[in-house]
Amino acid sequence: MSTSFANRKLGNWEIRKLGNYCSPISQFPNFLIFLLLVFIAGCHRPSLAPAASDAPPPVRFVDVTAQAGIHFRHDNGASGKKWLPETMGSGCAFLDYDNDGWLDILFVNGKPLNVDRSERSTVVLYRNNRNGTFTDATHDVGLRVDLYGMGVAVGDYDNDGFDDVYVTGLGGGRLLRNLREHDRIVGGIDPVSTQRAVELYSPILTAGRVIPMTATAAEVTKTAENTFRDLQIAAINELALYCEAMGINVYDVRAGIDSLKGDGITRAVLHPGAGVGGHCLTKDTYHLERGARTSGGPLDYPEGRESLFTLARAINDFMPRHMFTLTAEALARIGKRPATSRVALLGWAFIRNSDDARNTPAEPYRDLLLDAGALNRRDACLRALGPAAERREASRETRSARET
Repeated sequence: MSTSFANRKLGNWEIRKLGNYCSPISQFPNFLIFLLLVFIAGCHRPSLAPAASDAPPPVRFVDVTAQAGIHFRHDNGASGKKWLPETMGSGCAFLDYDNDGWLDILFVNGKPLNVDRSERSTVVLYRNNRNGTFTDATHDVGLRVDLYGMGVAVGDYDNDGFDDVYVTGLGGGRLLRNLREHDRIVGGIDPVSTQRAVELYSPILTAGRVIPMTATAAEVTKTAENTFRDLQIAAINELALYCEAMGINVYDVRAGIDSLKGDGITRAVLHPGAGVGGHCLTKDTYHLERGARTSGGPLDYPEGRESLFTLARAINDFMPRHMFTLTAEALARIGKRPATSRVALLGWAFIRNSDDARNTPAEPYRDLLLDAGALNRRDACLRALGPAAERREASRETRSARET
């Protein structure tokens, strides 16, 4: 070991070099005292207890359920079989369903899981009376929803300013739209029944209007709304026929018309299509016409002229034939004929995401293709179209058999 030492100062430290080792040799006790003081200072923690004068008052809760008029009892559907959903609970939501600035309460309920039980449970809505009490408004707002509820969420999904509700449940949830803003037309067979209908809807539609009228006026309102829609469709369909004859794109014209908007000016321009289907639009025009001609009152109308409404109906009924004409023209452009071609008919119902095939415009178009030989393997095509088309075809064959 080396016996030679070299000393040097480094601040308040004196370091002695002994071979390859360094060790503090001066003020060593002072250094230990310094570390001890730092350790003690670092371990000190101020008291978290507030002064007696700053202590908040004790929090107290008082059960005011019955006093507030809330008598909800949750039904978990237990029948002794100890099924898992019985343990899942339900929930509640605080929402201002009537937009009066006061929170109302919606309780989610279960229901009997044993089908042998006759009683039924439902979600329950309590309306805030603004005085610390609540009133059961479930029946008034039409919330007699029979499902095994397990949770609830509140939101204005249609952005109309009113809270809507989604209730999750066993077997599927329910989206409950707040309909308070929609007007309602009510009509009775006499003034007394009309007034009763007004009393039924008035508590619900505080943000919408209840429009009372006679039963006949209410029925004409319904049929006229569908008739006007049919007329709008016929207008764009006829415009499409005119544009085709002039060699221009109807969608360019539609975009131009739709841009002509201003104060008090609207242009309700729809889209052209292959026709109109469904149970209402295809018949309500004729109901309206019949009502006007059988009412007994004088009808002052241009003599010998067809009704504007029935003419619109004829235009829309013509569109499937026009679709067949366009199909034949398209095949001709590539050197083919319907009789030597295979046409895939995609879609049968008159509206998307539905199996409602009543008065579908796809049926007359299909019949024209059959007559032209374009659907020479009818059974295969019908299977591709689905059960709705098969039912329609069976009904068509039955009618043909009766006629022959």
